[in-house]
Amino acid sequence: MIHLASCYLASYPICPYLKDQRDYIEKVVGLPVRIGTHPMPRSYLKTHEIIGDWRKDRAEQWLSDITQDSEDADKYDSRNPNFLKK
Repeated sequence: MIHLASCYLASYPICPYLKDQRDYIEKVVGLPVRIGTHPMPRSYLKTHEIIGDWRKDRAEQWLSDITQDSEDADKYDSRNPNFLKK
């Protein structure tokens, strides 16, 4: 399995090539693809909710694996230099 970086979804808007890259890897390379390498930080979740781009981009199809654990979302806050030490 190949994991594509969570940052594909963190940009504004989400990467327009995400589906194409996933499909290419799965069809041509023959490996399954998971979107996301780590939980999406709570600050990102809140920001994207406010600006509404994830709804507009139908990002929920990509977000299920990296947004389900609210404890990890709170812990993974890259604005804090010691976020991994919590």
